[in-house]
Amino acid sequence: MKKITKHFLILLSVTTASVAAVSYAFFNKNGLYKTKFLDKQKLIENSMNLNLDASYNQLNAYDNLLDFQNSADINIYYSRYGIQNFYNMIRMAMLAQTETHFIYSSDIVFQSKLNKEELQNFLINKKAFDPNKSQEENIRNYSRSKVIDVEKNLDGYDYKYEFERIIKQNPDKKINVWFNSEIIKEDISVITELLQYPNVVLNGLEDSNVIAFHLYNYWLPQAKSALYDEQTKKWSNSSSSIYNRVSQYILPTDLATDYNIHRYNLFFSDNYHVDLLNKEGLLHIYPFFKSDPTLTIKDKLFATRDKNNKRLSTHWSKITGLDWKQDRDKVASNKALNNKPGLIVLGTAENNDFDFYATVVKLYSDQYNIYYKGHPGHNSTSDDIVKKISSHQEFSFYNYLTNKTEKYVLPENNIADILESQIPSEELTSDHAVEENGLYFEKWALADPSTSAAKGIFNKINTPQDFVVLFLKNESKIATDTINETVWNDYIQETLVNFVINNIQITEPQDTSNLEQWNANLTIIDPKGILSLVKIVEINNMLKLLLYIKLLNKQKAESYDSAFTIKFLVVVLCMVWNLNMK
Repeated sequence: MKKITKHFLILLSVTTASVAAVSYAFFNKNGLYKTKFLDKQKLIENSMNLNLDASYNQLNAYDNLLDFQNSADINIYYSRYGIQNFYNMIRMAMLAQTETHFIYSSDIVFQSKLNKEELQNFLINKKAFDPNKSQEENIRNYSRSKVIDVEKNLDGYDYKYEFERIIKQNPDKKINVWFNSEIIKEDISVITELLQYPNVVLNGLEDSNVIAFHLYNYWLPQAKSALYDEQTKKWSNSSSSIYNRVSQYILPTDLATDYNIHRYNLFFSDNYHVDLLNKEGLLHIYPFFKSDPTLTIKDKLFATRDKNNKRLSTHWSKITGLDWKQDRDKVASNKALNNKPGLIVLGTAENNDFDFYATVVKLYSDQYNIYYKGHPGHNSTSDDIVKKISSHQEFSFYNYLTNKTEKYVLPENNIADILESQIPSEELTSDHAVEENGLYFEKWALADPSTSAAKGIFNKINTPQDFVVLFLKNESKIATDTINETVWNDYIQETLVNFVINNIQITEPQDTSNLEQWNANLTIIDPKGILSLVKIVEINNMLKLLLYIKLLNKQKAESYDSAFTIKFLVVVLCMVWNLNMK
């Protein structure tokens, strides 16, 4: 039997994966500074500080990033941008059983609602104690926790000052510093400045849950000629002092290989692509949760209790200043008026969101109440929607269906409204979908089909067929099941395939030489490679799952024993069923 090891990659026709151009210098009010240049001389000096490298290089011993953060004495967090990243760091700070310092900027729009006093009170007084430490030690550690607002200092200097201030005060403590994985391309000095302290480990937390996918499928292939040595079979950016959107993810490999520094790690929630990146030879890249790829930091927050045995999630709305229930009540109230189902439009930071939303409203407002969930850092579109569309006044917009500028008035009985842009989209689309008195939307429209928010469609109520409209930005047109339907069908297909590949776990046998043994144990070699060769034709209702599967390549199908194929598909059916009944 022929072994399959090649992973089938489908390139999204609706996804534009560009490599960010490198800017060689930046300007601020004080003049020229070179935050993108790696200080190699300082790294050589830092490489002498190895007294903690050996112990911290045992990160593989930890099952997940939460256990890893608890192995330190102090955890420090800062996220300059990235709403997923920011809220995950709040959750991690709430879960950390250590002295904790959370740094943020109230001048950043989506961070402005954070209740500083509420979070600090929680970190000091409400977290459950670490059972492995005495009560006195827990109280002492928690009492030093702080929430720090670096207002009006977005050029990067003040947050590093706060890092160093805490580090210098604690020279004998093991310290984890957490920041957005995307920060290196803009400010690499955080690496050279902080690695000089041998008790510090730096950790880049994914900007969003699609970073690992794009890194492996798009960014690395596009940059391969510049960053990959065909002779040594290794990735490296060591010939340059500049790190951009792609090469910043090779930095941990360069540090380990060139300087024997093992104190910079990257963490992604996508176990499947973390495994592929590791197989590519990239070092110090880890999944959030090794043993359970379906687990999330949000799940842990919900399951964990405070010192008074209350769920940590009950503190969430007070700390973040956001409450999804307000939008739930708005949606329910509107439905009570006209008995129409809801359609959510997930927006971007692009100015053409207004025209896309207006196009969707004109197409579907007779059938649905339509809601716009904007990007947290771009609120002008929401303001325009309220002023021009929700008010039932005449307005002009570019219709992406007709490719013409048109005038339109929303009929009085139709509803087009906005949702709170600062709330993470999953709070509105998936986190509360199956709760009693929860919230979900019957249909979705995507202003950016590549958005990580689209993963929320697997909420045990919706399916990918509920993506009724996709905006194809580069072509300035839309795709539905009847308009540009090939693109729409391809997108639905890849969404389904990626969901199955990323979530199913199948045990591989020790001995794969015997086909009968494969069938007897219901296991296969490279199961996720095989999965990418099947086509999922239809899924109806994730709670009553029906899968119809056919092989994409008939020639390849003929090389497989029919019993093996049938049994394998049974395994897929059962495991997807179990996954969605959790």
